[in-house]
Amino acid sequence: MNEPVIRTFQRQPVQPERAALTSVGYLLHKASHIHNRTYRDYALVYVLDGGGIWEDELGHRENVKRGDVLMIIPGVRHSYYPAANQTWSEYYLVFNGAPFKALESEGTISRHQPVLHPGFDARLVTKFDDLIDNFIKASARDAQRLAMDLFPLIADILRRHDDRLAGEDGNMIAAACSILSEQLDEDMDLQSVAKRVGTTYDRLRRTFQRQIGMPLTRYRMHRRIERSQALLLQGNDLAEVAKRLGYCDQFFFARQFKQVVGMTPGAWRRNH
Repeated sequence: MNEPVIRTFQRQPVQPERAALTSVGYLLHKASHIHNRTYRDYALVYVLDGGGIWEDELGHRENVKRGDVLMIIPGVRHSYYPAANQTWSEYYLVFNGAPFKALESEGTISRHQPVLHPGFDARLVTKFDDLIDNFIKASARDAQRLAMDLFPLIADILRRHDDRLAGEDGNMIAAACSILSEQLDEDMDLQSVAKRVGTTYDRLRRTFQRQIGMPLTRYRMHRRIERSQALLLQGNDLAEVAKRLGYCDQFFFARQFKQVVGMTPGAWRRNH
């Protein structure tokens, strides 16, 4: 195993309330743990190699892999560390000032999204590399000027993160829709749906609502009602349709049908 390499460079800001880089550096082949630490400043950690775990006091626990960025928010107690028998390598930037507090206030950066997934990209590596090199050569006043380069960097990271998740989420939601349309006569455990599409239930619930515009349970209800419409047009009576779709009785089925379609099953069949 390679020996760890640690380089840290620090500057005290000239005007503390202005945007300022206060520390930069890199860790190569890191094996040690950051455990229950709280920072006074913001920090970006870009994982160059390896992987591990992020945990914080807000209940987040996520796997971290190459190409991920950790967004560390002041005052949030957190831990991050390599997985068992692994190391990782990282670039990091530490910064503070009122402009970054404004980014947090408006939700651009958030303590509720500590692990971002922009992916590993040589151009992103170069941006971190350039900031670190320029910081090492800069005076304390120049270091404050360099902080302005963090804004396009953060925007780039967030854009890449959103683009990657849009592709991943599209596949995930398509798979979830397919599963929710299966076995409409049976109860379905939504936790198992999340597991089958490779995500957590909370993430699936939030993403599904955002992309489809309705909760998982309502989407499945709509698919059941669509199936009931086909059965009604085939001449099945209400009791038979309710039974074939797993409803406890035809009256509950009729109420749910009207809730979705806007008319009773009988009225709908007469109109069609």
